[in-house]
Amino acid sequence: MKPKAASDSIASRLSLPGADVQAIATRVVGMPEGIDALFEGLGSKTTRVKYGSAKVLRMVSEQAPDLLYPWWVLSCACSKTTTPSCAGAPR
Repeated sequence: MKPKAASDSIASRLSLPGADVQAIATRVVGMPEGIDALFEGLGSKTTRVKYGSAKVLRMVSEQAPDLLYPWWVLSCACSKTTTPSCAGAPR
């Protein structure tokens, strides 16, 4: 299996100066599998990736909020517990 090109990675695209966050958001709305990468990006040590992920998630929430509902429910449930296993996305 051929490895994914770095340009296909959401984090690598966000790490570039002048990243087109609107284009990334539009792509994620069409391919919601990228939402996991955006939530992972929120914990990045790279500032562009961290804040870029937040911007893209905000845009996704405006365009297709239903895509984020599973993570919202998990977030609400985890805020009521101290279980460290709540850090993951819904499966």
